[in-house]
Amino acid sequence: MADEAQIRVSDLEQIQTVEEFIAALRRLRADSGLTYRQLERRAHLHGDVLPYSTAFHALNRDRLPRPDLLEIIVRACGGDAHQTAVWQETWQRVRDLSAESGRPPSDPPPLPPVAPSSPSRRRTPPWLRLGSLIIASAVAIAADSSLSPTPPHPASTPAASHQCTTVLSMGAYGPCVQLIQERLQSRSMELPVDATFGPYTRMRLTAFQVSVRLPPTGMADTRTIQMLLTDGPLQLTWTRAQVKERLRHVFPPDAANSAMKLVWCMSAGDPLWITGPDSNGVRRWGLFQYTDLQLFSLRATPADALTPEWNIQTAYRLWQRSGSFTMWKCPVPDSLGSPAQIFG
Repeated sequence: MADEAQIRVSDLEQIQTVEEFIAALRRLRADSGLTYRQLERRAHLHGDVLPYSTAFHALNRDRLPRPDLLEIIVRACGGDAHQTAVWQETWQRVRDLSAESGRPPSDPPPLPPVAPSSPSRRRTPPWLRLGSLIIASAVAIAADSSLSPTPPHPASTPAASHQCTTVLSMGAYGPCVQLIQERLQSRSMELPVDATFGPYTRMRLTAFQVSVRLPPTGMADTRTIQMLLTDGPLQLTWTRAQVKERLRHVFPPDAANSAMKLVWCMSAGDPLWITGPDSNGVRRWGLFQYTDLQLFSLRATPADALTPEWNIQTAYRLWQRSGSFTMWKCPVPDSLGSPAQIFG
């Protein structure tokens, strides 16, 4: 394999082999200064799904990654549209040269998802990205609820051999966790499928529990798993672009930018962002991260807070009372990392 230290990522036209291409891609990741978990978080900013295990395997093998995966990795490393296009052109050239030599140049297209038989990790298909499943217009969604029922979404029947009866929580790992992640994805909830019960899984599982009116414990007990195993409505919500557009529409121009910076600092523009419970047992919900006590004083519920329109309109009314955003502040980073760290 070519010496990685001597490969200049900016000189992609000199790359001729798969080994050189992978080495350059590794160098791109190293130059970005990001760990694989940070790549996963950065990809989330662009509406992409990039489990850290997928990125690791793509950069530590002797085959070209799929072109869609390559695009996600380059973008997560900070590449702009032009740089991404250059990488794609280099990928095509290296693939053609490898094909001429009779060597399998790249990964085959991804197969349709099937129920797992082991805790092995697998790639998340791009078609499961949250943005492709939501309403296209912010004007249309303004009058809608992010948790409103929609037609059932067909999902593959999980393997009966799993028999997931143990309560699963943070730190759990195995096929039952992977099954939970896949079932959350089947309802269009964006998260990596890596068989590890981490903060992201807890966040999405809590949002699911709220949507089906179960106690929002963030743990997968028997009742929660049973609900996940049944086909149900999609968990539709807004994209970050729609959140931005709505903030600009609701708040006056001189306050809209401050509102957007605050939302991105607190929740990364993710309407289903849930943090906590903290050391005091407090949880925070949605775009403007309302606490349990604030929701109680507003006579609202977590389901309200996870509804983008309610969340933004309520923040606007609170802002009108004082004319400032002093009642909100950026959170202290938790195990997932603060939104400011992930997307800053």
